[in-house]
Amino acid sequence: LNDTIETGLAKIDSVVVDKLSTVYQSAIRNHPDDFYLNLNYLKLLYNFDRYPEAVTQANILLNTLPYEYASYVNLGGMLLGNEQ
Repeated sequence: LNDTIETGLAKIDSVVVDKLSTVYQSAIRNHPDDFYLNLNYLKLLYNFDRYPEAVTQANILLNTLPYEYASYVNLGGMLLGNEQ
């Protein structure tokens, strides 16, 4: 199963990620307080090594639900993973 997932992810190029980003941004404009929508967009950015964008999105997520500890854990993990 892991091999299948990795093979599928390898087929996703930057054009696909750009298109997905456009869809997420549009959805977020319509539902800015949707925690899971923001979180999933953050995961997309992070998983495809778009660290500066992911950090920006993480800050937006932190402002959406400032008392949600998972947001801080995710941001800390990203910053450590990106050595910032």
